[in-house]
Amino acid sequence: MWIIFIVLILLFLISIQTTILPLFTISGIVPDFVLIFAVYCGIHFSGRRGVFAGLVSGFLQDCFSGGILGINTLSKALIGYVFSNLKDKIMVDGIVPICFFLFVSSVFDSALFFCLQFLLFKNEWGGALVPAVLGFSLYNAVIGPLFFLGFDELKRWFLRKSSIRAI
Repeated sequence: MWIIFIVLILLFLISIQTTILPLFTISGIVPDFVLIFAVYCGIHFSGRRGVFAGLVSGFLQDCFSGGILGINTLSKALIGYVFSNLKDKIMVDGIVPICFFLFVSSVFDSALFFCLQFLLFKNEWGGALVPAVLGFSLYNAVIGPLFFLGFDELKRWFLRKSSIRAI
């Protein structure tokens, strides 16, 4: 039941990200809700579940975004893997660490995307690459803690509802 709930959250995030969110861009930059969710899952889920949640997040984003299949799957799975293994070694609770890790994850996600675009399609880097990556990363880092709070509340709500019905 928990997995179905996670997939429904992902589908909701992807639908908002692909339909409504482009209307609210800041200089053409939109946040990546699925990236924020993959970092959350990597930090809050145990072991392989964080990696699996990142993998499924990226795959669903690839399926519904219309972009190149596999880029988001690879980056979100790696992000889930890194944070699943990193959470026991470094303090990841609190607003400042969350913002920092979201910023670093966003830079990694963008760098991977642009490197694959350059290697596979010989696209030019362009002069606006660094400001776009920094803007994207800052945007995710600023709104990410709010999403973490929302995800925590959804998790508490689901656990309350499922424990009531289990009795």
